Amino acid sequence: MLKDNYFDSNETRKLIYQYEAWLDENLLAGKITQEVAWDCYFGLLHECDLLWLWDDRDRILKKIDIAKYNPFQSKNPNVIMIARIRSRAI
Repeated sequence: MLKDNYFDSNETRKLIYQYEAWLDENLLAGKITQEVAWDCYFGLLHECDLLWLWDDRDRILKKIDIAKYNPFQSKNPNVIMIARIRSRAI
């Protein structure tokens, strides 16, 4: 992704779209739970914020039910760590 200190946002977007499509497909097929999907979408959201991919961020945020999802209560310790980092950055 990084070549000579240059960030390739098109390549990153491609990877985000691929992973997001995988999540959508596996959630729909019942291969992953809603909670796991939300954790993964939250991770993608964090990546979009770090890389200033605002259009992608808005699309992914719509896939998380923010009234029900609390990343601080995730079973995934990596998600909790990201949530803690994000809470301090605000």
